[in-house]
Amino acid sequence: MFELTETLLDPEQLKSRLTDPRAGACVTFEGWVRNHNEGRQVISLEYEAFTELAKIEATRILEEAKDRFSLLQVYAVHRTGTLAIGDMAVWVGVSAPHRKEAFDGCRYIIDEIKHRLPIWKKETYIEGDSGWVNCEHCVNTQGHSHVSITPELYYSRQEQLPDMSKSGSERLRGSKVLVVGAGGLGSPVLVALAQAGVGTLGICDFDVVAVSNLHRQCLYTVEQVGLPKVTAAQETLSSINPFIQLHLHEMHLAPDNAANLFRQYDLVLGCTDNFDTQFLLSDMALLTGTPVIQASVYQYEGWLHGIFPREQEACLRCLWPIQPMPGCTGVCSDVGTLGAVVNTLGSLQAMEALKFLLNMPRSLTSDTLLLVDLLSMSIQTIRQPGNDACPLCRQHSDLKSVDKFHSVLRDESIEINVEQLSNGILIDIRELHERHRPIPDGCNVLWMPLSQFSPDALEPQKSYILCCSHGVRSRYLARQLRGQGIDAYSLRGGLLALDNGSTVSC
Repeated sequence: MFELTETLLDPEQLKSRLTDPRAGACVTFEGWVRNHNEGRQVISLEYEAFTELAKIEATRILEEAKDRFSLLQVYAVHRTGTLAIGDMAVWVGVSAPHRKEAFDGCRYIIDEIKHRLPIWKKETYIEGDSGWVNCEHCVNTQGHSHVSITPELYYSRQEQLPDMSKSGSERLRGSKVLVVGAGGLGSPVLVALAQAGVGTLGICDFDVVAVSNLHRQCLYTVEQVGLPKVTAAQETLSSINPFIQLHLHEMHLAPDNAANLFRQYDLVLGCTDNFDTQFLLSDMALLTGTPVIQASVYQYEGWLHGIFPREQEACLRCLWPIQPMPGCTGVCSDVGTLGAVVNTLGSLQAMEALKFLLNMPRSLTSDTLLLVDLLSMSIQTIRQPGNDACPLCRQHSDLKSVDKFHSVLRDESIEINVEQLSNGILIDIRELHERHRPIPDGCNVLWMPLSQFSPDALEPQKSYILCCSHGVRSRYLARQLRGQGIDAYSLRGGLLALDNGSTVSC
């Protein structure tokens, strides 16, 4: 699957290794030695690798790509030794059932090889050479010379702070933080934690970069539109700090995968704008014992809240005994927001995270809610003690009971997959302004927007499948209808599930 070689590469011969009768797409990449670099004329290029480690890490990268993008065949080759201008230095190829998986998988392998392999290069110019450098540990100064970056230099300014010093940096370097949501809030959070040197950052998001994200999501650029956010975030964060590890979790956080993910980290930061995920994060904090710090934004305002299981003060269900209905307050895509707002709230959230990791006094406890109003520039602290009637953290004292509580709460039987759409009457509950995303041709759909939805219009003897954009509001409504004796289901993943090219019969 991966080779290091000093011999010239034959792309046609390499491409033949990707043949697979199941494949509908093949994508290859060729990296060539060019005759210039940042205004300097290049004569030749040399590569040197730590062979055994490079092969182990490269094999891991290819296996990751194969699993993540459902690739059928993967292969990569990297040249070592002295290369001439025009020589091929790197070749990557993948085959997959569909073109999107092939493109995304090939791009992932290219980026990971660049960021993770212990391979050094030396460029020879007319006036001299660059010396041996690793592209993840060098930066260009105005004089175009490569300056080696060390952790001591990188963290020198923050280590002058009280309560920080080198021991603080070392403590951060040994910390593992998971950020759920790499959007408006997650962007400044990830940048701040990466710059501070949190050693391992997990990024959990299932979305792709859109043009409408760019005005507020500081992690991304125009060139990254269309990329998975986890991949684009990795590109940016790796260029900001080469001394941290980034773990990508391109998935939708759900009850069946959250607990295992939480147990891999010391702290979880919730940066999402939907109530289902926010309450799930709070529940999983108690289930796994992993602290959670959450933030949310509404136009020019926001709030921060922390769940610290060891303090046993309150959970999100103590503050809001009845979980708010999805969409009741509006999300950024509906009500709008400014980059300055999410950047401010994200920075506050990141600061609370750093204070927790460094064992410094912090503003957030499990029974506090910080309300931030950026129009009046005010921060209000609301204290809410634990609710003795809370069905989660007060009535259940052992983790097994909490786990049992959550298994009942999620009731996975309420959701169905795209392939099961023919089993009931499909109802689109999106509002009028959301209907720019069409329903696939051939589907018999009733439109009943959630704001005007009336259960009286449904016939009790029939089955109904509710759909919205992401499957959040539809799941909530289906649960309510079930309580009224109506056979209702929610389309898992919402209409986004229909965008993946699935063949449906409605």
